[in-house]
Amino acid sequence: MKAKLKIIGTSHISPESIRQIESTIKKEKPDCVAVELDPGRLEGLLRKQTIGFRSISQIGVRNFFVAKIFSSIQRYLGRKTGVMPGEEMLTAVNIAREIRADLALIDQNILVTLERMRSIPFIEKLKLFFSLFKKSNVDEKIDLRKVPLERVVEKVLDELKKISPNLYKVLVEERDTYMANHLFNLSQKYNKIVAVVGVGHRKGILKALKELEEDKEKLDKKIMHYKRRTGRYSYL
Repeated sequence: MKAKLKIIGTSHISPESIRQIESTIKKEKPDCVAVELDPGRLEGLLRKQTIGFRSISQIGVRNFFVAKIFSSIQRYLGRKTGVMPGEEMLTAVNIAREIRADLALIDQNILVTLERMRSIPFIEKLKLFFSLFKKSNVDEKIDLRKVPLERVVEKVLDELKKISPNLYKVLVEERDTYMANHLFNLSQKYNKIVAVVGVGHRKGILKALKELEEDKEKLDKKIMHYKRRTGRYSYL
């Protein structure tokens, strides 16, 4: 990759994440800050909008309740920690403006993600909801105010994959690939990038970026081989 890229894996409900984001961006002074948001979600955060009944016409009844339940669980955990979901992304947005860095919204449009969820068997969604509600009574020994270790998050994602493999693919794998492609393209334009994503996406994004870089190297080698063999230095 041409650019120096630093990916911060955050907890969406952790005060420690906010402090880490602020200190890292100010220290690195990147020319681009990338965040796990799309334009619609950023606008919603700035206006402090929640998912209302008006959203049904856009995303459908089933997806409305899917989004509503996830939102409710995040708000519940947010009250436990004193930080509401999305604050860490707004921190990154505000610091980017403060240091006059370009802002890149690298996540897939939320409407596309919700539309992809239409193909998921409803029974899988129900299984996930029941599982999440059982876990909503968080163990008091767990300090939610700290960024979870990646191995802890991996365990949670493994459970999600077992309960609902299709939902895992839509919510995690597909978005990892989308964000990695976006970051790879940005790396051709900027010298230094700091990306802020949920800790559960960091490993998948890094893996996808490595594969993209390897594919690029293979393509470059093929082009060089073609040039040496033919004496041509451009495709016309």
